[in-house]
Amino acid sequence: MVSTYKFQLEKYKGQRTRHTCPGCDKAKQFTRYINTETNQYLAEHVGKCNRESKCGYHYTPSQFFRDNPEAGNQQGEDWKASEVYKTVYQPPKEELVQYLPRGILNKTLTGYQANNFVRFLTSLFGEEKALSLALKYKLGTSNKFQNDGGKAVIFWQIDKTGNIHQAKVMAYNPRTGKRLKGEGKHYVSFMGKAILKNREANLQQCLFGEHLLKENTGLTVAMVESEKTAVLMSGFLPDVIWLATGGKNGARWTDKSVYKALAGRTVVIYPDLGAFDEWKEKAKILGTVCSYQVSELLEQKAQGNDLNEGYDIADYFIKPKEEPIQAQEPEPEASPHADGLPQGWKYEVFPNGHKVLIDNDGLPATWNLCPKNEMEKEAIEQEEKRTGIQANPVVGHLIERFGMEIESIEHWEPEEETEPIIKTNKRTPKANLPIKKEDADFFDNQQFDKPTIQRMIRVQRKAIERTKLGRRNEEELILQKLEECIPIVKAE
Repeated sequence: MVSTYKFQLEKYKGQRTRHTCPGCDKAKQFTRYINTETNQYLAEHVGKCNRESKCGYHYTPSQFFRDNPEAGNQQGEDWKASEVYKTVYQPPKEELVQYLPRGILNKTLTGYQANNFVRFLTSLFGEEKALSLALKYKLGTSNKFQNDGGKAVIFWQIDKTGNIHQAKVMAYNPRTGKRLKGEGKHYVSFMGKAILKNREANLQQCLFGEHLLKENTGLTVAMVESEKTAVLMSGFLPDVIWLATGGKNGARWTDKSVYKALAGRTVVIYPDLGAFDEWKEKAKILGTVCSYQVSELLEQKAQGNDLNEGYDIADYFIKPKEEPIQAQEPEPEASPHADGLPQGWKYEVFPNGHKVLIDNDGLPATWNLCPKNEMEKEAIEQEEKRTGIQANPVVGHLIERFGMEIESIEHWEPEEETEPIIKTNKRTPKANLPIKKEDADFFDNQQFDKPTIQRMIRVQRKAIERTKLGRRNEEELILQKLEECIPIVKAE
């Protein structure tokens, strides 16, 4: 009996390595088995259809040799003269991968004021940071699609050596950041062959953002599905290299020619909601070149309609949790107090003399990222001018990402003793993770009183226990950020 282990499905090397399926008769959908020792195909009907759910055709080498025993017994000239040999074909010669000219890319790194995706980035991060992200990921601007007074974005695929593999053009709504869909049109276009003016060009995709691996050799790598998510998350968590596959099966990321770029790295994979099981299975191949983990964070945090919406990790940063909607009239404008503040808002003076405007949730007004009406918005702006403190998204992200339910800050009496201001558990963190200076400065400038920080840390510990996420890196980092704030609090 001939061993079937030496026969493998042929790896993708362009459309010429995909054939017409004998089961469904669809072109470019059939992958044939190849002899890894001789580099020859088996019979033309031995292979697997890529349309697993709609066709399912799969005729294996073991079935072939069982049905054709003479194929395994004949040797030498007898084998070459057999009818079976006549159904064996030499695979096409491997073609060199072609790349796109860098000059074309450089010409597209402009016009960001009209780039709808960059306009959306600006609404989230401000003009300076949005421009930094655009240049970091080499985002281009294209006239291919035009909507809402702006133009499309080009996601260039650039490898670690600087070769340009593909140009993916997509149209976005500049206000919502959502892709344009519907109306019988496709607002996604791969422009590589058009740029080369060669429809037969042998292009091979790579991971979006791969070029960032060259200069940041010590950072953890996070892999997501969409290019948009990678760019957004790089804005929210810049201490991680965010890469994208470009789709559930995008860039054929399970091919060694693609995932070899991750060799020697530590990789965390964040599948979109509903894709965890599939990506967990596919990611096993990465274990041959790198250390990896498929995160269950989104699966554990999903609420309401999140799964149906197909949320990805960035959605939990840019969109607050939806509260249950009841059929009622819109909330009227709150009646102001005599001091001109919104209903339920008040100034609170702490023992150290620090005066803070507290909203009706019991939190500092400058933490309020979602004012309900113009009066609240104006009050927040006035407080920012008075204190010189701008609203910082750090606390909002803590609340949104981990479901924190921060208790209201009630009146408290100063403690007579100046003992350690917090009792922490004695467990030693798994890693001494770095604290960003800007975050430490933020807490320092707020001059939080001791009980407030005690309350924040206590609530964060409860949140970690409630979500059963354990003390993983991200939770450790946030907890450490809060604990590290204690020594710099300006409270007697």
